[in-house]
Amino acid sequence: MTLYLLSQIFATLSFAWGVYGFWHPADRNFRTAFAISSVLMAAHYALLGAWVGVAICFVAAGRYWVANKMTHARESLLWMTFFIVLGMVCGHFTYLGPQSALPVLANIMATYAVFQLKGPQLRCVMLMVSACWIAYNVYHQSVMGIAQELFYSSLNIYTIYRVTRAHKALPPVTAHSVPMAAHGGVGLFDRRKQPRE
Repeated sequence: MTLYLLSQIFATLSFAWGVYGFWHPADRNFRTAFAISSVLMAAHYALLGAWVGVAICFVAAGRYWVANKMTHARESLLWMTFFIVLGMVCGHFTYLGPQSALPVLANIMATYAVFQLKGPQLRCVMLMVSACWIAYNVYHQSVMGIAQELFYSSLNIYTIYRVTRAHKALPPVTAHSVPMAAHGGVGLFDRRKQPRE
């Protein structure tokens, strides 16, 4: 078995965990699945000699794990800054050419999304993250890496549609109904209305 074929096997396993994460609307499941997926993808990139990809995937695994443990907004901001800086440092020490900027850029966007966004907003930013990884996988000629990100993008778009449609079906929330926290806060996709006079 060649190293390339073995790398594609790891990418396939990563693919499976990623699909699980994207398919579930719950953000916690999304992050847990992608922590596991990122470790498997790091092994895939190591076999291809794509060391920036390896480093950023390990950063991503730590980021997803920590994001699931966060309970306070202030802690979230500190960890977000830490993982963005860590990704840039890793990118600097594993730099192999212009293509190395793609995983670093993906890490910056994904880190912001994981720590600051929820629901459809989170997944919209992850579409841009996928675009960076597609370009990186094209450069390294990883067939499964490309297929993985293309499928992620398609499934992500569908999940955004599904979650947004379900949210639209909810009745408007007034000052006398469910607390804001139960709906995860206010965002671009928040359809709730202010109470009428």
